Amino acid sequence: MHGIGGDSLILAAAFFYSVVTIRLGGYARKFVPVRLAASKSFALAIIAVAWLLCTALFDTVNVRSTDYWSGWNNPGAVLAVVWSALGPGALVAFLQSQGQAVVSSAQSQVIYSTVPVWSAILAFQFMPEETMGQTGYAGGILVILAGFLATR
Repeated sequence: MHGIGGDSLILAAAFFYSVVTIRLGGYARKFVPVRLAASKSFALAIIAVAWLLCTALFDTVNVRSTDYWSGWNNPGAVLAVVWSALGPGALVAFLQSQGQAVVSSAQSQVIYSTVPVWSAILAFQFMPEETMGQTGYAGGILVILAGFLATR
């Protein structure tokens, strides 16, 4: 899925992530962050497994749903996905729950807006073939400046 369809999906993901951030702000003050993060990860795992089972079921009736992820039957690719969920994914869920117990949802969103900056830094370090133009660097600087202004 390319173009406007992919952009729409990313925009929807950003919207729902914002909803999660707002709701998590309230729950993080009521529950132990480790349990909250574990519950979130467990719920996401159930959804992911259900999606995988539906994908496998559709494949058995020739609906070719695996076109969304051609590596679904590659053990190395599956292991990489599992690692990203159990390693960095679990750490992120815990850190987010812990942080939002003391930081407001609005301030959390400002901090999360630095994700593209961190992605660019990591891509520069680990994927030198990925490049950014002057507009990308200017956008990164604006995100950092906006974050400083919004947290004052």
